[in-house]
Amino acid sequence: MTQARKTISWIFLIVVVVAAARLVLRPATHPGPLHVSFWYWHSPYQLTSNDQKELREIGVSQMFVRAGTFTQDGKHVLLRLPQEYGSGASAFPVHLVFNADGGMVHHFGDFSVQQMAEEMTPRLMLQLKRAESAGLNVQGVQLDIDCPTRLLPRYAALIRMIRSREPRLRRGSGLQFSTTGLWSWLQSHEVVALSRELDFMVPQAYEGLTGKSVDTMRTVSDPDSLRAGLPLAERLACPYWIGVPTYGHALVFDDQGAMLGVYHRLSAGDALRQSTFVQQQAFGADRLGRPASNPADWVGEEILKLKATQADRFGRGKGYSLCYTIPTPEMVTKWAAILGSRGSGCQGVIVYRMPDAGSPMALSLNAVRQALEGRTSPSLVEVRTQVQSDPFARIEGRAKVIPVDLMVEMQNAGGVPAFFATDAVKLTVHFSRPCVDSAVARDMDSAVTGSADGQGGVVSGPRTLADTVVFTRSSLLPGEKVFAGPIQLTSSQSLQARIEWEVRDLTTLGGTVRGSLDVPLRSKGS
Repeated sequence: MTQARKTISWIFLIVVVVAAARLVLRPATHPGPLHVSFWYWHSPYQLTSNDQKELREIGVSQMFVRAGTFTQDGKHVLLRLPQEYGSGASAFPVHLVFNADGGMVHHFGDFSVQQMAEEMTPRLMLQLKRAESAGLNVQGVQLDIDCPTRLLPRYAALIRMIRSREPRLRRGSGLQFSTTGLWSWLQSHEVVALSRELDFMVPQAYEGLTGKSVDTMRTVSDPDSLRAGLPLAERLACPYWIGVPTYGHALVFDDQGAMLGVYHRLSAGDALRQSTFVQQQAFGADRLGRPASNPADWVGEEILKLKATQADRFGRGKGYSLCYTIPTPEMVTKWAAILGSRGSGCQGVIVYRMPDAGSPMALSLNAVRQALEGRTSPSLVEVRTQVQSDPFARIEGRAKVIPVDLMVEMQNAGGVPAFFATDAVKLTVHFSRPCVDSAVARDMDSAVTGSADGQGGVVSGPRTLADTVVFTRSSLLPGEKVFAGPIQLTSSQSLQARIEWEVRDLTTLGGTVRGSLDVPLRSKGS
């Protein structure tokens, strides 16, 4: 061996040793706080001043905004649903995310890589220019194509070709290029080759397995899978973020229990209030979609299963099941605890997804922040009363004395909804003597009058004055205010009312928030 070859051999050996030492000496956990960002998936992209405040309180410094969806018509790759930009869109630097619909993913192996690059690149750049023209500070572009693992080499080639075609997307240009990734990709060596083409990658630690039948449906999150995949993510050749969930969804199954797809028409609360659906199950679930036996097994999601008792106007749907996975703050608590021992390559988490206003299918920003801070509080229920006389009943000859109408106002003043179930909210009003002539449910699902049975319910007898009214409701969203009543009281004597409420708490497994209020009432004289 020549001296030159010996020198090269020694240099190569030193490089290998140094590289191995870096791997061995790499810190087992990532130092510093867990950085958080959000995927914003709806349109238009806009942030209220309160959104901006809450995002900054969480520590968010950049957002990942869906800019368009790639699809295909059998011959060409097209872009649909381009994003629109509203007020507050420029509050944070953004990465523009381009996802692919089911048809594009299905035919990902059919198009040539060159054709996809030629047709996708100008569409990416057009949306980039639109966002910048709207005043956004664009930091990068992200592809979200959930291709099969066997096609990862094709995905890597596509990214390499897109970056070579557009100077602004090349390394060192100022714009970062990233992709999302299925959690199952981490088990393949091909994902390492894909990561070499990227500035960073975002493996998504949710919905790794979805049951195909009503009996095998799974939760969105799986803490065990997250824990097992973190060491595999450290093999990536680029930095990475972890995609984590704070959302749920609705699925519909046919009368044989086979999955038909995602359902968008009714929220869980609205579905529970439909007379055509009957509740089958409502429980806190473990990672296999079964009722959790203890808090340690609970993944932080509720599963609600309903069955249709009638067909729709087209004669379809009877016996179908409508099932929901509903997120709770415990979902955040679980993945945040696991990521406390994340590897040094992990830059933080990107949360799917930024919640729509008023939607219980994604946790509110306030609920996420409290969970990350380790101070999740149970549901906060506030109850108030309104009392007024009904002189028209006397004028119209319906009563000998002027009756009193009692209205009860209930509000969820916390950041999370109540548990979703037929018995989620129960409001009971007891009176010191029989005096209730009638009660209207108003915003509640039901109102039952009668005599107290000593077990929290009422016994209805022959038509007579009642001393107890029980109202029920299937849900209570954050900030939602509902009214029960009026309860019409016929007694002209002084009364005492005791108002008791029970709300199933979505921040705990099987917990209930209880409270009571004593209200002195004085009927108006004739």
